Amino acid sequence: MRKILFPVFYLLFIFGATAQNVTRGFVFNEIGTEPLVFAHVVLNDGPFGTTTDLNGFFEVESQFAVEKLQVKYIGFETTTFPLRAGVDTVRLYLKRSANELAEVKVYPGENPADVIMKKVVKNRKKNDPSNLPYFSYNAYEKTIFTLDEDTALTNKRPKEDTMVVAIRDLLDKQHIMMSENVYERKFRNGKYTDNVQGTRFSGMKNPQFAMLAGQMQSFSFYKDYFTLGQKAFLGPVSPNSWSQYFFNIEDTVRINQDTVIIISYQPKQGKTFDALKGQLHINVSDYALRNASATVVNNQGVEVVVQHKYEKLNGETWFPTQLNTDFKMLGLNLGGFNIKGVGTTYNKEVNFDDKVRLIDISTNTLELDSKAHKKDSAFWNSQRETPLSTKELRTYQVIDSIGKELKFDRRI
Repeated sequence: MRKILFPVFYLLFIFGATAQNVTRGFVFNEIGTEPLVFAHVVLNDGPFGTTTDLNGFFEVESQFAVEKLQVKYIGFETTTFPLRAGVDTVRLYLKRSANELAEVKVYPGENPADVIMKKVVKNRKKNDPSNLPYFSYNAYEKTIFTLDEDTALTNKRPKEDTMVVAIRDLLDKQHIMMSENVYERKFRNGKYTDNVQGTRFSGMKNPQFAMLAGQMQSFSFYKDYFTLGQKAFLGPVSPNSWSQYFFNIEDTVRINQDTVIIISYQPKQGKTFDALKGQLHINVSDYALRNASATVVNNQGVEVVVQHKYEKLNGETWFPTQLNTDFKMLGLNLGGFNIKGVGTTYNKEVNFDDKVRLIDISTNTLELDSKAHKKDSAFWNSQRETPLSTKELRTYQVIDSIGKELKFDRRI
């Protein structure tokens, strides 16, 4: 018995030890100002790896030692980074490539990416969470308003331009405005009600401003039309979308025990419609979306980028757990800077067993708790995914004092 059990326990020990290799880190652009969302991170020489989340973060377990990471991202140079022993979390920076446009491939016969997309569309009914009969979840939402420098304009000015210097100095210390919201969504048969439990908007105290800068995008990427604000765009996962969009297989990666195919999409040449372009990361086992991104094409001076991260909850249901909405007002310029908004939503505590009653649901309405604008710091600290940065704390402090002095609530 001893001779049998010893090698068994030894093998279990070795397996348990090797399974604890965890590699984690962040991927940024070369100057470290922008996290690269859905970057492809490959362990050693492949094929195993993962993709970054909406904060550029990745974490992957492996049963073998990881000596290097290869990182790929469309528009940036593919780079291999050696790993140093003893470093808990790595920070990786990619250089933008000279040619940012991916090569367009023309296929004889049927495009293999179209074959995959047809399977995604075929399976969208079972993979789209909005087709579930009911569920509920809690959400934390943060939106930051800042200014994005248009270097094409500011570089034409003298280096000592006082306005440019002053704005740069301000942006180093704080944002322009920001807001936070916490709400519970109850969903039943395609309808939902959001109960806002906490709301905060810098410079204002009136609770009627709840969700003013809130989520502007569709909950699901699977719909025929994807909405942004008041406008609808043809969804890439809609029936016959391959007749309007050109799909291209960019890469594949092994995540856990599944293969994920990365497909880019853009309007076909000569097609004129309200279109998007972006990437879809498709889990091959059930042809479900793992990640999805979209950029608005030709939106009249407004650049909008949305990103969804899906996770398989309870081992069977794919659900959007993170959503980003970034927008830039290209036509509204302030001293060489464009107004920019960065919105992030975390969906958590998802409950598929909450049999939401019909009387609990109105038609896509918003309910505001009477004390939502009076929540204390303990409440907000318990709801935030990460603590506010020094820059964010200063934004509230400065803008709240200005709002009080100028009476923003009364004026607006």
